[in-house]
Amino acid sequence: LAQGWSMFLGILLVPVYIRLMGIEGYGLTGIYGVIQAIATVLDLGLGATTAREIARRLGLAKSSEELPDLARTLEIAYWAIGAFIAITVALASHYLASGWLVSGRYSPEQLRSVLLLMAGLIFFQWPNSLYQAGLLGQQRQVTGQVLQAAFATGRGAGAVLVLWLVQPTPFAFFLWQLVWSVAQVCTYRFYFWLRLPRGQREPRFKFAVFKETYRFAAGMCVTSILGLALMQTDK
Repeated sequence: LAQGWSMFLGILLVPVYIRLMGIEGYGLTGIYGVIQAIATVLDLGLGATTAREIARRLGLAKSSEELPDLARTLEIAYWAIGAFIAITVALASHYLASGWLVSGRYSPEQLRSVLLLMAGLIFFQWPNSLYQAGLLGQQRQVTGQVLQAAFATGRGAGAVLVLWLVQPTPFAFFLWQLVWSVAQVCTYRFYFWLRLPRGQREPRFKFAVFKETYRFAAGMCVTSILGLALMQTDK
């Protein structure tokens, strides 16, 4: 139901966004979708690895020190990848705004400001996949899906209100998405860590985690790349 509701909102709100922002403004959301699709390759299979390893170690009753270390290591890796993607988009924003995107309605400076917001949005949205996978590994599917439906509603309905009452521009749209994503990732992180066992010390980053999980992660990464190719090549 939660996934169906999120998909329904995505379809329902498209004509509203187009009416408020115009087709060129809405077109920028497509650019963000392309960046997201390409960036999925950099997941490197860590999302599926997180769900698998947390579920496996909880089932085997692993030590209360080992599981938090696993979670902290994967969390740092995910935030680092998100930062890399965001910095890359930010550095490329000038070229994309002036040499790649063509708009009769928005200046290159306006387009660049929107692209910078996209970079920030990617940074805060990227770790959500980790926390969702972590909730799945903890057998907390209902919690994860309720949060997904709630934040999808707030993101969509809030964006409509911002465009209608404040400013019908892509900048306002993506600024709201950024603010909402900060709230979302903080909430997901809270619930992710809430039920993990606590040890006698603070969780640590350990490279050994990647040595133990790289085979499974690599297989999932190859699957993601093949899926991306099959879904996007026709475009």
